[in-house]
Order: sequence, then structure tokens, then C-alpha cells
Amino acid sequence: MKKVKVGVFKCGNIGTAPLLELLLDELADREDISVRTVTTGAKMLAEEVLEALPKIFDFKPDFIIFISPNPAVEGPRKAMDILLERRIPSIFISDAPGKRLKEEFEKRGFGYIIVMGDPIIGARREFLDPTEMAIFNSNVIKVLAITGVYKIIYQEIDRIIHCYKEETKLELPKLIIDTDNIRDRSDFRNPYALAKAMAAYELTKKIAEINTRACFVEKER
Repeated sequence: MKKVKVGVFKCGNIGTAPLLELLLDELADREDISVRTVTTGAKMLAEEVLEALPKIFDFKPDFIIFISPNPAVEGPRKAMDILLERRIPSIFISDAPGKRLKEEFEKRGFGYIIVMGDPIIGARREFLDPTEMAIFNSNVIKVLAITGVYKIIYQEIDRIIHCYKEETKLELPKLIIDTDNIRDRSDFRNPYALAKAMAAYELTKKIAEINTRACFVEKER
């Protein structure tokens, strides 16, 4: 059996990131994949990426999942250039700001999964508290799990793994996970539960809008 090597590179953090590689092999008993994760921690600077990214190449992955907030900033942009030069199939997973790079991802041959309901925490630096951050992210993770977002991401990545195993044509995902995806791809059989899930996801999208404005737009308020 061919063992597919999956490289995961985390640059900064979004709610999708902490459990990403665990979604693929939560029982640690899959024999068809090998996964390695490298991270820059909370930082997203270009120099952090330049130092850390080569470590994932040592693993010789079949494909790479690059996950970060806003991929338009310098660290993820530097990673795009390096990954393009290396010619390793790569999937970018990001939050709502990543939607602005949709055309660029496609032009450069990258796959992408944009999670519209993965909000930034709404606290300016002087007020940000580690405990608050942990509670906020745990709530985001809960919503992403219950609404089926994690399952959609898992299915897309597992589809790529099977392409390698079966040696079939590789088609990287081009997906923006919005409320319609939850409606169309969820396993909810109870219409009421589905409506509640869609409402919860809409709320996380609104949280993202409000918190982004609070952190980066409003001044002296």
C-alpha cells in the first residue's frame, strides 16, 4: 500500500488550525498516510516562514497544507513564492480575508479552502488575555465541528490522499465554505438542527466582521 506523505505547515492561528492534522487520523491507526506538522507558532513574519518552511521539505511530502490567517500578509506570501518554486502541490486553508486571494491562488495553481466563519478574536493587543484567547478559540472550534465545517475539510483532504493512493488525476480543492456549503454538504436529517447550524455559522461570520472592524478599523473608541 502506498503511504501518502502529508505536510502541514501552520503560520499563525485560526480556529481550523489546532485540530487539522488530527482530523485525518484521530485514532493514530491509519497505515496509508504519514503526517508531519511544522509551525511558526503565533508569528507570521517572513523571516519566521523562511526559517521554518524548509523543515517540512525534509519530510518530502506528496502535498502540503498551508494554514494561516489572512494569507495576504508577508509571511504567507513568502511561502507562496517558495512553494511555487518547489512545485509541490499545495492547499491554502485560511479565514475570510483569504477570499480576496481566490483568483491569485487559482492563477498560481494552488488549491484553497476559505472558511468564512473562522473569526479573529476581538481584542486589541493591550487587552488580549491568554485565557480569553483559549476560551474564544474553543468556542470557534465547537462551532466548526458541530456545523460540519471540519468534516468538509477532512473530506476534501482525504479526497486528495485517495488521488495519490489510486494514482488518479489530482484536482486540488477550490472551496469557499459558506453557509450554503453547510446546507448542501451536512449530514443533518433534522431540519430544525440544520437551521440552527446554519444560524450558528452565520453568527461566526458576523463575529469576524465586527471583530475585524474593532481591531483594525476603529480608532480611539
